[in-house]
Amino acid sequence: MSNTTTIDPELRIALKKLRLGKMIPTLPERLLLARQNKLSHDAFMLLLLRDEIDRRDSTATARRAHTAGLDPDMVLERWDNSTKVHFDRHVLDELYAFASSRARATSSSSAPSASARPSSRPRSDTSPAGTASR
Repeated sequence: MSNTTTIDPELRIALKKLRLGKMIPTLPERLLLARQNKLSHDAFMLLLLRDEIDRRDSTATARRAHTAGLDPDMVLERWDNSTKVHFDRHVLDELYAFASSRARATSSSSAPSASARPSSRPRSDTSPAGTASR
């Protein structure tokens, strides 16, 4: 079996018309994987769609973070509890819980997982100095 798979030009055109052109670079690899694992058509399609959903979620999250001017190094895993700031502890606990539940949910998926992203931002009261109040 060949390691290279040629994508039909008509398939490329169809994917682009459906705005799924970003799937094209990974399609040969996924086709090979499907053949090697003897995936059914619906399992193969689900694999492709999960990849695309994860890619779009990741891209959207990165775009929102960039638009908001967030520092990519500012993540919950690097939170320093000894920092002298005031914050809404309940909101931080919810963020930790959401991030860990999202990580568990996506780690059980057969497709690569996207980074966790909340569907809506938790509300916290902030002081004029920009630090959240307790």
